[in-house]
Amino acid sequence: SDWTRNGLGSERRTPGKLAILSVDPDSPAWSAGLRPGYGLVSVQGTELENPDDFYGIVGNPALAELPVELSIVRSGGRPESVEVAP
Repeated sequence: SDWTRNGLGSERRTPGKLAILSVDPDSPAWSAGLRPGYGLVSVQGTELENPDDFYGIVGNPALAELPVELSIVRSGGRPESVEVAP
């Protein structure tokens, strides 16, 4: 998986979610429909409190070849599940 620390931050935080600040247009995350400005609520079913929570989960070598399930919130929407290919 090609997650980088540049794309996710805690700025513009709302309770229980983080803001996605950037998404590489050539990445599996972009292909899955993730866009800057969306909120990130959970990954692999674990609610996130800060960016380190996210990177701790997606950086797990056991998940490197598996799809990652995210719960996201589009602008003004309700949480929805998105699966990002490895």
